[in-house]
Amino acid sequence: MSVLLLGSTGMVGTAISQLLKAKGIEVLGVARKNSDFDADISNKSSLTQILSLKKYDALINAAALVNIDYCENNPHEGWKVNTEPVATLANWSQEFDIPLLHISTDHYYHYGDNLAHTETDPVFLLNSYAKQKYAAEAYALTSSHSLVIRTSILGQRKTQQKSLIEWAISSLEDGKKINLFRDAWTSSIDVSSFSYFACKLFFEMNSRGLLNLAAREVYSKETLIRSIADSLGLGHDQCISESIEKYFPSRPNCLGLNVSRAEQILGHELPTMQEVCDTLIIDLNKR
Repeated sequence: MSVLLLGSTGMVGTAISQLLKAKGIEVLGVARKNSDFDADISNKSSLTQILSLKKYDALINAAALVNIDYCENNPHEGWKVNTEPVATLANWSQEFDIPLLHISTDHYYHYGDNLAHTETDPVFLLNSYAKQKYAAEAYALTSSHSLVIRTSILGQRKTQQKSLIEWAISSLEDGKKINLFRDAWTSSIDVSSFSYFACKLFFEMNSRGLLNLAAREVYSKETLIRSIADSLGLGHDQCISESIEKYFPSRPNCLGLNVSRAEQILGHELPTMQEVCDTLIIDLNKR
């Protein structure tokens, strides 16, 4: 089996690539550098040329421009990375009967507080990033061979910029006073668990359509970081409980996802928040 993986050097792409290669699957990665195909996926001709090189057995899109402020200030560039390549992949998937896995986002909800949103709940596109990702979902679903996964993923970034977890742990270790958002609700899942269950759903269960894949609990980012601190034996009394609306009034903050459909298909419960914390700590220690 041969899989073409866009975003192969990113956090999610790296985890998926390692998982598939361990199973003996050929993974051909696409990224700006240090990949099998170094290319700018916003260039349609370059992406089409890579797709034309051989008959792939599956396509995976783990590429994204996730800096929300940058997408807001540079909407055209965000569209070229987050949306247009998915249209090309979907057309290729449908025409040549190739399964397509597209990794989306949870950045669609500003209502319900800690409500776990289902795949059919109304979405609200409050910024350019959300619009780009939602349009990408629509493109992907034009192929009957596509699985679109809504999610939020935690782990170690492959760039110099620290991830939320890396920043939080570093700050806690230094005893810094940091603001923790009590009303930023999420169902974020660790990248190792996400990659395992996403590949299981896509390759083994042959799931298609739109699916939520995240932790089975909705929790606040404040609760997450304080739980990680407790697990590591780090103090967090210096941390301040704040409202996200004070700092980011225009961002959606009720991002919990209902994962009951995914659990039903898998026949397995997805991780709790504490299990996500435990896996994150294990993975960070390994690296």
